[in-house]
Amino acid sequence: MDFVTWSDDFSSAVDGWFSELAVKPGDYDRYMRQMDEAEKDFEDYMNVDDLRGVIAFYDLKVFRERYGSDYPSKFAYRNAFSMSGELSDLDQDTVFMAVHENFSSKVDIWKGILKYDAIHELAHQLFFREGNFELNTEAWKKMIFEGHAMYLAEKVSQENGYSVQYPFLELPDVEPENVKEELEKDIGGREENREDLSQLFSYGGRSFQDAEGYPIAYNVAKYLVDQGLEIEEFTGLSDEEIREKVFEVVEELL
Repeated sequence: MDFVTWSDDFSSAVDGWFSELAVKPGDYDRYMRQMDEAEKDFEDYMNVDDLRGVIAFYDLKVFRERYGSDYPSKFAYRNAFSMSGELSDLDQDTVFMAVHENFSSKVDIWKGILKYDAIHELAHQLFFREGNFELNTEAWKKMIFEGHAMYLAEKVSQENGYSVQYPFLELPDVEPENVKEELEKDIGGREENREDLSQLFSYGGRSFQDAEGYPIAYNVAKYLVDQGLEIEEFTGLSDEEIREKVFEVVEELL
């Protein structure tokens, strides 16, 4: 697979929020090279192929108008997402990467960051392909889904010498009972903001402010691998196995 550039042909299949941000292709070469390298490194590491990627520039003004100035600054110049229920007319194995055209001048280690992001999303695609994950699912299931992607992003990055400061890796200072309560809730869709949805993977939530679910997910995945579960086995776990393992490890770690 090679990453391809955004075109209006994708608009009908992609949820509106992304189509609003995306702009027509410009000088993608410096970004495309990083995406293609990341894709090759991931496929070599996991012995898979045929995943698909699309890269787009986006309008930073529209981004800020939509998300506001308080949106986490680490996402201000790039964003990424994977195939889900929001993308109705595309092959499942599709990753979308969006970067602002000045990203490479704003972040010193932009190459490593972009590759890390691509690996994370490609790992999601592998889970979509081989595992059992749906968009509006319980937070305990997303814990394995995100942990799988974060663990692989770190390992592939390290093995290939990407220059990147790994995000979301240290366990946050949170109350275990609050985490377990949130794990029982659904995560909802990208644009949903119901009070009954889990806040574990959100910013500015009622109980969780900084998407604390992500570092917890990474540490859950790392713990399971350290205990002997191969990362390749994650996608084959049943719902019952995922639930049992997530709650056991959260109890152990927190």
